[in-house]
Amino acid sequence: MKSKYILITYPLFKGSVTFYSIWREFYDRKRKDYYVVSNNFWKKTLTEQMTELDDICDINSNNYIIFVPATLIPAKIPPQLLNAIKRVSKPIKLILYLQDSIERMSFQKQIGSEEFIKTYFSQFDYIYTYDLFESNKYNLNYHQLPYYIPDDNHKVLFIGRAKGRMHLLTKLQNLFEKKGITYEFYVLEDRKINQEEYNNIIFTKYLNYSDVIEKIKAATCLLSLKSYKAHMTTVAFNEAILFNKKLLANCDFLECIPFYNKKYMKKFKFVEDIDINFIKFGNNDINYNYHGQFSIDNFIDKISQKSLQIPNTLKATSAISFSYHFSVLGWAPSYSNNDICFFKNKRLESLKVDSKSTSVIINYGVYQKDNGWIECNSHSNQEAGVTGKSLPIYMVKFSLEPNPVCFEILYRVYIHSYGWTRFYRNGEICGETENTEKREISGIHCIINSYE
Repeated sequence: MKSKYILITYPLFKGSVTFYSIWREFYDRKRKDYYVVSNNFWKKTLTEQMTELDDICDINSNNYIIFVPATLIPAKIPPQLLNAIKRVSKPIKLILYLQDSIERMSFQKQIGSEEFIKTYFSQFDYIYTYDLFESNKYNLNYHQLPYYIPDDNHKVLFIGRAKGRMHLLTKLQNLFEKKGITYEFYVLEDRKINQEEYNNIIFTKYLNYSDVIEKIKAATCLLSLKSYKAHMTTVAFNEAILFNKKLLANCDFLECIPFYNKKYMKKFKFVEDIDINFIKFGNNDINYNYHGQFSIDNFIDKISQKSLQIPNTLKATSAISFSYHFSVLGWAPSYSNNDICFFKNKRLESLKVDSKSTSVIINYGVYQKDNGWIECNSHSNQEAGVTGKSLPIYMVKFSLEPNPVCFEILYRVYIHSYGWTRFYRNGEICGETENTEKREISGIHCIINSYE
């Protein structure tokens, strides 16, 4: 049976980033099975809306109606429209793609995230989110934000709305001016902001995206600043990859996102953490080896290949358990995928991983004082580490067997007097070799991602 993909968005201005870079392929009818509702769709009556959709949908096709709301718009999609679509006697599936944070939206609505999902998302057959963190937390489907470069084919660049980031932009300004770094910060005008308080920040009512592209090409490093209550990167992440630019970001989970490259991307928590040499040097020959992975086609393939429900491989990760032995405490209760285990002033002395009920095999190893490397695998559920002798662990590593392309394991540890390390992945050694009390591990965090 053939398929049709019908896009319903909020009204898009044709010079906007959302239209020009993300969903433009639908509007350009890149494929014959792509459809977009009329520009005045939201101004029509319910009867007129259903007439338009009925004309597009086909009784002999699988019809996928994709809603792409703006911030807070999920609350404004009329439930009577969704109910009417459900009653149509044609094969139709309702899909919601979220390009904003659920926790941010629910915070602004002043209700809990779970209640927000139940209230506004229950009528959709499948829900996708751009936010990897929230996809795991709320059991949703993950798909990186689509991106498109039109065929018509320095400095640190930031372009975006304020969204509570003005204080951070000011601190970055001061740093860059002090260190001699050229920058351009463009912020869309906001009536709540007194522009006179911000020197050398360019406030603009509008930037055509073709102008944005030229500014990206002229930059050496793009700045991605998460908005309040958000977790993931902005569209600057996509732009850095497609235009082969460096990225400076304060994203919580930058290392977890596909295409992360530690050579070209740097995460910071505090402005003081930023390495200026990263911006100044090594700006030639940047190559992320991008081959169309952000294309709309990639998203549509997930729908047409019936991977709309959470993949079995992702479900398998929920059956994997991690156990940790700490000084004084002994064995802590089992932890699941993406759980953080931390005990202040205690030291990790052993760990084990159990995945016997799944096809996933995790090889894991620890470097322990006096014992060196001890290596095990999750189907044997062996202990990596000797307990009862007060021997701390200084380093850990995890890898998957036989290194399946649909999985990736990431991990970090909490080191005394240092804090959390960055995320390491797929066999990299995480920890410190110095055998001192200050380098003992008192926390560990493991994430298994599925990209099937």
